[in-house]
Amino acid sequence: MTRKFFVWLHRWVGLLMTVFLILVGLTGSLLAFNTDLEKVISPQLFAAKPTPDAKQLDLATLAEKAEAAEPHIRVGYFSVGPEQAAMAVGPRTDLVTGNPYEISFDHIFLDPWTGRELGHRKNAELSQGLINLMPFIYKLHMNLVLGEWGAWVLGVVAVAWTLDCFYAFYLTFPVVFSRFFSRWKPAWKIKWAASAYRLNFDLHRASGLWLWPLLYLCMVERNV
Repeated sequence: MTRKFFVWLHRWVGLLMTVFLILVGLTGSLLAFNTDLEKVISPQLFAAKPTPDAKQLDLATLAEKAEAAEPHIRVGYFSVGPEQAAMAVGPRTDLVTGNPYEISFDHIFLDPWTGRELGHRKNAELSQGLINLMPFIYKLHMNLVLGEWGAWVLGVVAVAWTLDCFYAFYLTFPVVFSRFFSRWKPAWKIKWAASAYRLNFDLHRASGLWLWPLLYLCMVERNV
């Protein structure tokens, strides 16, 4: 009875997680090349080193230049690389009305060598065009573009996968525990000459066993 229950649970948890795992896997694969894809999609946000002996501007100077270019913003955190100074920004307060200024972006990009503005965008806002494609993919990967609710959904999926790793591992054990290791050994192998059904089953079971540590660690990392 216990084994039948875990077979049922493994089947349905796997089916329910499929969409999320495909989505997270595909977006994660793209994000592994985030900077390279950004350069292809939004080359205007990257600057070339002007001269071989040029030095990057310090952070305070970059912040001053950003706020001089856009007087209604206040610079937050920085991310400065060899081709780009990316800054998260927020609105300043209008001293006349006492309300924050309305701004159409929350990130600004500067040339780290000259301080020239390269562009700006509202993170993940696809209505602004392809300039926001990679930030949108990042949010899709992290929270399904649903904010805190999306993060909770993916967290539940990650916990379900983590638990599934353990009872799926248990399901590879032989039904009879006498001569345990000799009976368990076939679970690690693939019968290539078997029927299509058996071959598919062996691929699923054996690959799950050999890749089990990697699958488990991926989900632990996601939970963290």
